[in-house]
Amino acid sequence: MTIHRMQAGKSGDYHEHEDREQVYYFTEGRAKMKIDGDIYDLKERDAVCVPPQTKHQIIDDSDDWVAHLIITAWVM
Repeated sequence: MTIHRMQAGKSGDYHEHEDREQVYYFTEGRAKMKIDGDIYDLKERDAVCVPPQTKHQIIDDSDDWVAHLIITAWVM
């Protein structure tokens, strides 16, 4: 498990994981998440499960920081 904070106006890279799934749990702020080309609005207390081989990206297009937990599980 990792906590990640992202500054306003920043975004992560658009990527996927071959062998793991991740759950993102938003603890602070608002952001967008791009998942396989679709964009979703997210806020505090939202959770998203990203299965293996699913492209995803966090986009903080707000005026404030966003924080989220990333829980990772390797898939055999």
